[in-house]
Amino acid sequence: LYISHQCTGDFGIIIIEDCFYTDCDDNEPNINVESCLEVRNLLQGKLFLDQDEDCLSSNGDIPLPGTIIQAVGNNFTFTTITDTAGCYNFELYPDTYEIIPYPTEGFTQTCESYTISFFGSDTASLDLVLTPLVDCPFLEVDVSTPFLKACTSNTYYVSYQNTGTSPAEDTYIHLILHPQLTITDSELPFTGPQANNLYVFELGDLEVGNEGQFWLNIELPCDETNPEEFLGNTYCVYAHIFPSGNCGPNPTGWDGSHVALSTYCEGDSVYFQITNIGTGDMSLPKEYIVIEDQVMFDQGSYILQSGQEKTVSYYANGSTFRMEAEQADNHPWGNQPATSIEGCAAEGESISQGFINIFQQDEIPPFLSHECTTVVGPYDPNDKQGFPIGYGEEHYINPNQDIEYIIRFQNVGTAPAQSIVIEDLIPSELDMTTFNPGVSSHPYVLDIQGRRLIFNFEHINLPDSLNNEAESHGFVKFKISQNEDLPIGTVIENTAEIYFDFNNPIFTNTTFHKIGEDFIEIDIVSTPTLENTKPSVRVYPNPFSESTTFDLGKDFNEETDLIIYDVLGREVHKSHNDTSAFQFENKDFLNGIYFFEILTQDGKIHEGKIIIR
Repeated sequence: LYISHQCTGDFGIIIIEDCFYTDCDDNEPNINVESCLEVRNLLQGKLFLDQDEDCLSSNGDIPLPGTIIQAVGNNFTFTTITDTAGCYNFELYPDTYEIIPYPTEGFTQTCESYTISFFGSDTASLDLVLTPLVDCPFLEVDVSTPFLKACTSNTYYVSYQNTGTSPAEDTYIHLILHPQLTITDSELPFTGPQANNLYVFELGDLEVGNEGQFWLNIELPCDETNPEEFLGNTYCVYAHIFPSGNCGPNPTGWDGSHVALSTYCEGDSVYFQITNIGTGDMSLPKEYIVIEDQVMFDQGSYILQSGQEKTVSYYANGSTFRMEAEQADNHPWGNQPATSIEGCAAEGESISQGFINIFQQDEIPPFLSHECTTVVGPYDPNDKQGFPIGYGEEHYINPNQDIEYIIRFQNVGTAPAQSIVIEDLIPSELDMTTFNPGVSSHPYVLDIQGRRLIFNFEHINLPDSLNNEAESHGFVKFKISQNEDLPIGTVIENTAEIYFDFNNPIFTNTTFHKIGEDFIEIDIVSTPTLENTKPSVRVYPNPFSESTTFDLGKDFNEETDLIIYDVLGREVHKSHNDTSAFQFENKDFLNGIYFFEILTQDGKIHEGKIIIR
């Protein structure tokens, strides 16, 4: 039984960590030298989008670049990706393989099952054909930068492509910048800034498979006598490519609503707006939560007609606020809209930092991209980051949550780097079929060998930092999904290797994430509401499933009423108690957050939240 099979290089060169099998007799791992030295078979071909619906590759069909393809055998699985011309190739051990393409959005299907067998050393060609399920364009966008510094110009890069099944006409990108960011120069012409610091970039028509990229310089101004003024602040850039929307028939049961969130700071308040920008009215209420720094402190519900909005506000105490909301059932994207705001503080309040990127940004579906970058001082120029960063010291993320990686590099030598190669061995907890390359600072050729990504920046001629510090930086970015339903507690680690010309590799730091659930701390503190009342009530356990105890302390000797409300403000429970400690039994309550009040004959003395799970 082979754990993995990847061998690389000519003349049977072995990567030891990839060439193991399990001996069924002693269950000990052993090096499978014979398999690594075995002559491999070459399979090559092209992936096409079938235009004439004959399920055959012909001159009128469109090659599909950037598509993951797997060769799944009885003993081995290999992964590759089509190049800019739609070509692919495998080096395969003798076996029988099913060749499976994984188009980006699932708007196509294979015309047939593609199977091929190898029994020795051979070369074969096999073209693959995908037939459209729907006839429509689908646009993707990505925006990123290697870093953000104050008092200088920072280069951002925007990539785009049409991964749909028909051309897109009159395409354009909306780029919304944080109010303190300004575009000073761009590779493409633009209009703006308009309201909300909006810039518009016209792209024209995009054929199927077409892609492009452009750069722009963005400045974060500051007082040059105090360049550390913005250090640690996070600034976001939001990209949306048009035309966008649902491609194909609407899902059964979807009411046509689409919720979007926005936030702004005004005076001494933080405002959140929940807007139904869809064409249909919401048929059922949905919930939102609000997180202050990293503590969930509020929850509510909404049901909105098309075009209707709901606004909630909070005192601007300088915390970082984040709102997450639910979409309607059977929504085509199934995403959870989210928005954050940092640096909103009333007079005299201090500002918190570093909380925006611990949570996932709102960039589902792929025609949205949301890049939030923290202003940095000196840092290790060759590193790797995984977003979201994750919650707490354990870097908790939810099961089935995508991870976006960025690998940054800088030539700190004394001469230009002619070529740079980045290798990244993807951990087994991540699904190779979901690999999706993003924007990069420089063009590269991508090769996939087993689970190893190889980004080859050929002829990059990257200047050294002594002669041209501003141009000595670069990065590459990609997104990948977890394997479905990883167990709670699973740790995902990832390290990359960076090769400058023929030098030994530089190893980046190791990123890590831990799969968790219910890891966000919830503010459940009870608040006294009458002067000279006793200290806040203790509620334990909280959260709970079957019962919880309300304890007012042994010195409390008044009769009380306990009233519990749901998130819509409806009274769902009331009981009278003549002891200082009493229980609440959960008979048939649904899971969620509830609000309680404790009253005496003089009025309300305590209020707070309980959570039923």
